[in-house]
Amino acid sequence: MRNGGSYSVAENDSLIIMIHLERAGIDYAYSVAKHNGMSLEQAEATLEDLMRKGLVERAGSSSIKRSDARFKRSDEVHKHHTYFSLTRAGKLALREVKLSARKHAARLSGTKLGSLMKKGAETLMKEASSDELKWLEEHGMIQEVSGRLIVTAYGRLVLEQVALLGERTLFLVKFLGTASGAPVSGFFPSSMIIIKNGEKVLVDVGEGIQHQLFRSGIGLRGLHTIVITHMHGDHVMGLPGLLMSLSLLNADMSISIHGPRDVKGFVEFVLDATRSGQDALGWTSFREIGQPFSVGEMIIRPFRVKHRIPSFGLVFQENQRPGRFLVEEALKLGVPRGPLWGKLQRGQAISLEGHVITPQQVLGPARKGAKLTFTGDAAPSEELVANARESDCLIHDAAFPPGDEEEAHRFGHSTWKDAINSAKEAGVKKLVLYNFGGKTVSQLDELLAFAESQFPGVVLAKDMMELEVSVDDGFDRACKGLC
Repeated sequence: MRNGGSYSVAENDSLIIMIHLERAGIDYAYSVAKHNGMSLEQAEATLEDLMRKGLVERAGSSSIKRSDARFKRSDEVHKHHTYFSLTRAGKLALREVKLSARKHAARLSGTKLGSLMKKGAETLMKEASSDELKWLEEHGMIQEVSGRLIVTAYGRLVLEQVALLGERTLFLVKFLGTASGAPVSGFFPSSMIIIKNGEKVLVDVGEGIQHQLFRSGIGLRGLHTIVITHMHGDHVMGLPGLLMSLSLLNADMSISIHGPRDVKGFVEFVLDATRSGQDALGWTSFREIGQPFSVGEMIIRPFRVKHRIPSFGLVFQENQRPGRFLVEEALKLGVPRGPLWGKLQRGQAISLEGHVITPQQVLGPARKGAKLTFTGDAAPSEELVANARESDCLIHDAAFPPGDEEEAHRFGHSTWKDAINSAKEAGVKKLVLYNFGGKTVSQLDELLAFAESQFPGVVLAKDMMELEVSVDDGFDRACKGLC
């Protein structure tokens, strides 16, 4: 169980106490134990361990007085109890754990396994596979205690985040490779995976993709949709090997590949020539790219871009979302806080004391969903800007440094300056530069200073980097190494 900042979430009591101290602000051992089902001795021992690690400290007298005044505690109480609060290091460690929980929640949200987790350990034991249980245990969400399976404090934290994700719009993007053309040290060929509510879409498949998928922690299972933007080798050479690996898993697979017409012939030729993974063709369907299609709650709209061969960019659009929940209207109608609010937010009418209350009575105007645009390999064009307009995030080709526009456009690519100009013209909220050629890789630090001066908040994609895209938050840089 490898999550957490400067300690392991396998220490279930430690995490429970740290969360309690964060919420309570300041507290003493008896209160910690009373509110968390621990013995006083257990709470005191855990607090001492956290103090040794520098994550918890004894509170100062001024903090104690403010706390006692707030909760009307008597002088007699704090004479006999030591008060505790989180240190700065403790707050940072807890923040790391929460960010980790968000990443795992994004993977569980909307999935069968996430649903089983919500039902508790008993249901998990009956209905989850051994591989699923192993994955949950490895990531600290469940553990065996005295021969009984329990959902850990970290697991409950993940479930809290799953509930929150159900109410907010979110694309999780994981960059698997960010190099243009041949791979260079630290940069695999172009590839990324987009996840929403457990549904995964792999975009482009450079060499070594299986290694990158395992390295990312995503793995091969649960992957059903692949998009190939164009037929250049650095975007498609990893596809036959990926299908061979999926074949070796002997899993109940169903893969849909959207790409240029030549993808099917290419895959069939390689699998036939190598006498490997030919059974994959039985559960793989090929669809020519061009028309919009849906994967779960994602609408994916391909659009043509300028490149040396036919090539497509992609718009990932979320369905229109319900309006904001109008708390005052719900209370006026007598709807109590709790599950009934959730039903109304999900668009379900409810019956209350013989009256039917509809979602329209307690929801504001419908809101637009998140929009993520990916250019693929592309020179600047009016069509690119039109499709990227008002995106919450634009991931743009940046194969050449500024000043090399003539060479970049000749090869069907963009410079950093082109990408920034397109982002400004399209009015996007956030810009991510991607697909770096040899010239840019050798001078990333210098070029980043230039890019930030032109487009504040611009981000450089890196292999294994995660980002979140949402219509509310725009973009959050993911913490490194949490998933």
